Amino acid sequence: PGELSFAGSAKGIGMSCLLSTRGRPTRNSFRVIGDKGTATADLFHGFSIVERGDVSRFRKASQPFTQSSMTLGRAAANGLRRTLRRDTGFPGLRELVGRFYSAIEEGRVSPTSPDEILDIAVTRDRIIELSAAS
Repeated sequence: PGELSFAGSAKGIGMSCLLSTRGRPTRNSFRVIGDKGTATADLFHGFSIVERGDVSRFRKASQPFTQSSMTLGRAAANGLRRTLRRDTGFPGLRELVGRFYSAIEEGRVSPTSPDEILDIAVTRDRIIELSAAS
């Protein structure tokens, strides 16, 4: 329960996904792997790193250290920036809430369309159904 995974390909691009509500530590990330490099986005904390795809013995041996140092550097810079902005919630949450309030105050349309809200609700319900069925 709480786990959903799938894999496939479209237009020659391989894809896989794992959604877990029970995996720990809590994370929200995705990785794009290509022949020229790999990009990893940490959506929970709001930063990303890009690793070049060059191949050599040295790069292979140093990869865990360069990846870790890039992650540490980006996480530290992001944490400092968020602290200075007093952005203690999820990245982008304050901006999104601000857009909702501005739309209400100024009589504009919601920053999230009714179709987007419905799509999210339908997707959520479908994920719950698939998780319960497995």
